[in-house]
This record gives sequence, structure tokens and C-alpha cells, in this order.
Amino acid sequence: MLISGTLASDGPAHMMRLSYCLLILLATAILCPGSFLDSDIPSYDSTPKSQQWMPRSQRVLPQPPPGRISRLVDHCLVGRPYSYNGLTIYPVRLKRDLVQGLYVTMDEGLAAGTLQIRETGKVARLEVINRGRAPVFLLAGEIVVGGRQNRMVSNDVLINAGDTVRVPVYCIEKGRWAGDVTGFVSAKTLGLPDFRELAGKSAAQDEVWRAVSEASRKVKVSSETEDFQKVYDHAPLRKQLDTYKSRYRRLWRKPTAGIVVVRFGRIVGADIFGNSAVFAALRPKLLDSYILDRLQYPDAVKRRKSFREPNAAQIREYLNTAKRATTNAVSTPGRGRAFTLSDAANGTALTINGDVLHLNLMGPPPVRIYRRVER
Repeated sequence: MLISGTLASDGPAHMMRLSYCLLILLATAILCPGSFLDSDIPSYDSTPKSQQWMPRSQRVLPQPPPGRISRLVDHCLVGRPYSYNGLTIYPVRLKRDLVQGLYVTMDEGLAAGTLQIRETGKVARLEVINRGRAPVFLLAGEIVVGGRQNRMVSNDVLINAGDTVRVPVYCIEKGRWAGDVTGFVSAKTLGLPDFRELAGKSAAQDEVWRAVSEASRKVKVSSETEDFQKVYDHAPLRKQLDTYKSRYRRLWRKPTAGIVVVRFGRIVGADIFGNSAVFAALRPKLLDSYILDRLQYPDAVKRRKSFREPNAAQIREYLNTAKRATTNAVSTPGRGRAFTLSDAANGTALTINGDVLHLNLMGPPPVRIYRRVER
């Protein structure tokens, strides 16, 4: 009776408080989801329970919302290619840049003194400090020299202004572990497409060393410490790289956001950027990498008539394979979201604010989309 009497006497006030609570709950339900839509980093709460005991690097994170990679590919325009001595490059333009804003490359940050790279005591990690005012983009395969060993960046990493990030790397200099722990500089070079493909698959360090040894052997350049950078430093090879690059100058007369590369009629890979300025800054080392890959095959004269180049429609279909690929989110130490592509296409992608900053397609598609003619 006492309880009934209290509720009865306090009925209007109680109902008013209840109404306020319901309104607050309704507003929370409407507004909270919007606060997460723009998030680039997946929550641990979304990890399947069966994987929560695993290290973050081993977890298979939820699939990305559809359309990010398709949106980039649909904005691509394939230009007229240029071929030289067995290497054909198709320029790719965008209808418009999808990723806006200023993004500094590793070379630009180091040159400005706003980026510092130093040892962590572990071969597979380097500490990168961004003291600048803009995010810094590190491209998978970029080479830094110095420290205790020369290294190659394993994955695309975007580092916010003011952040310090431990970046995964591979050693490309097997025979040295000595030197200044803070003395890294950019080599302004990039690992070969095969190296980047191994990194994209999280290959063991030994596999990368074997790839370095094989590439050095093919171009007949040796080093006491088995240093891949010595290949780029070899004067005769450097001259050949410059000769090739001079042949492709006409391709850059219009703003370009990426390239598809074909060697002796076989698609080697593609690098497409959502921001044309980022591609322009990284284009020299990307070209060097693909040209050096071509120089591992010296019998160009014999092979010149043994293949047929894919046409523009087939290059477009190659890009479209990325839209049908299976995408899986993987961890990244920096900003944005990182994905691997498999099945219809092999590759990696890094997105920022819902759009692709960099898409790297590795090798020809698993299912052949064009006929390669051998005689």
C-alpha cells in the first residue's frame, strides 16, 4: 500500500522523468552511429570472438564496406601506352582526384627535416617520427639506407602529423649489423615488384633475402654485404634506367595518377593513386623499379616478336579485376585502413576517409584475361 501510494502521488513527475529518459535513449540511438561512420580504424569489438586471443597482426578483420576500390577503378581513364625495348607503360588518369589534401612523401619529409627514422633494436621494425604539419605517406618497397642495416618498407603506411609509428620493414642488406642507430636517409629507390609482392604476402625475411640475391645475380652486381641498394648504385645500370625513363617522358604531359606495366606482353602490375600529386612525387622510383625488373631479362631482341601486347580494353579489364577481388582488412600501424586483395586479383590497398589512397595490383590476374601469343 505504501509503494502504491507513493507511485500514485508521484505519478506525473515520474512519467515526466520516464519521458526524458526515453528521449535521451532515442537521441543516442540516432546520433551515435554517425560518429563511427567516418572512422578509419576498425574496433577490436568487431573482431570475431574466436580470434580475440590472437595477436592483432594475425586477426582477420571485418571486410570493408563495398565500393571503395570500385570507386577508384571507375574513375580511371587508361591512356595511350608507350613501348620501349620490351617494356610497355600505360598511363592512368583519374576523372578527378578522390583523395584531397596534402600528403607528404617519405623523401619530402626527410629532405625538409620533419621526418626522422631510427632503429628500434629489431630488424623488422623502424621508428618513424613525423614532426611536420601534414601526414606522411610511406610506400611499400621504399628503401632507406644507414642505421645498422639498409631496409625496405613492408607495407603502405600513413603517419599523422605529430605521430611516432613503428613501421614494419624487411632487411635488404644481409651481411651488416653495425652503424648509427639514427642515421637513416632515403635511397630514393624502390624494391622490385617481386619484393613488394613478397611483403604484401607477409613473407619470411629469408624469402626476401633470396629474392635480393637472385635479382643481383641476374643483373650481375655483387656486394660484400649483399646489399640490394648497390644494384641501383651500379653506374652502367643507372645509365640504362635513365635511358628508359627518358623514353616515357611524353606520358606525363597530362596529369597522371598511376601506371599499368607490361613486360614482353605480360602484365607485371599496376600502381594507382587517389591523389595525382602523390603519384607524381613517387613516379621516378616506381619507374626505376619496373625498369630494373625488365633489365633482369636481357634477351629483348630475341623475344621482341614472340609476344603480343594487351590492348586498352584488356588493360581496363585487368583494372576491373580489382573490383571483383576478395578484400580482407589487415592491421596497419598508421592512419587509415589497409586491405589485401585475393582471388580475382592480387594486391593491396590503403584507404583514408573512405577512399583509396593507393592501390597496388601485383602480377597478372590469377585467371588470364588476355591471350599472350608465343611463337
